[in-house]
Amino acid sequence: MEIEASIFEILSSEKIRSRPTMYLGKISILNLNIFIQGYRHALFVHKIEEFENFFENSKFNTYVAKYYNRDEQAGWANIIWAECYGQENEALAMFFYHFDEFTGNKKDEDYYDNLIKLYR
Repeated sequence: MEIEASIFEILSSEKIRSRPTMYLGKISILNLNIFIQGYRHALFVHKIEEFENFFENSKFNTYVAKYYNRDEQAGWANIIWAECYGQENEALAMFFYHFDEFTGNKKDEDYYDNLIKLYR
């Protein structure tokens, strides 16, 4: 069975970025983490292999922990959330900043500043 879009494609597109409440219920990095975990669990249950799953081997988690000099056990979502002092709009925008940097698709700094403004 082939999947329509990988989690990588979904997060790389403007779908969640421009309309996070439609996908996550509210602007929240923790809800995004739940969304990603739910997506991955559905793939597991239906025995669908995803080829571009960078969450599986914890490399993204390791990258975020090293970036902020934090313990990996906290998890990428909690680390980013804590570094943004619980400001959900900033934390969600920072996730996309780190996601893009990690995947080699980093955009101009103004792009991420505009995401924060959009999420207010």
